Amino acid sequence: MGRFYAMHHRTGGTGATAAALPSFNPRVWCTVAVGGLLFALASYLVQANSLAAKGYQMQSLRDQLDQLRLETRDLESRALELQSFQNLERRVSSLQLVPANDVRYVNAAAGPVGYAPSGSAGN
Repeated sequence: MGRFYAMHHRTGGTGATAAALPSFNPRVWCTVAVGGLLFALASYLVQANSLAAKGYQMQSLRDQLDQLRLETRDLESRALELQSFQNLERRVSSLQLVPANDVRYVNAAAGPVGYAPSGSAGN
């Protein structure tokens, strides 16, 4: 019982030790609150900056995609123009090509095929 009496006497009759109760120091709590607010503000600024940078990068990629789509459309139009019949006829005549009149197709499944020039058919 002596121990209880000593603890009761030191704490003023509350039964708890003085070391167990934290003392309320307004200066410490204000410092902790200001530090927490500064940390929250810094976190917000970092996230806002990151979001703005990603938004700028996304817009840049969208612009690049639009530019590539325009270029693809122009290239497809150019390819169709180069494959047009009028353009092919013009290119054939400029290369001095002549039409093939006597076309013979070979059936490779029928066996060996040879070609005999017209003058040596009887030899």
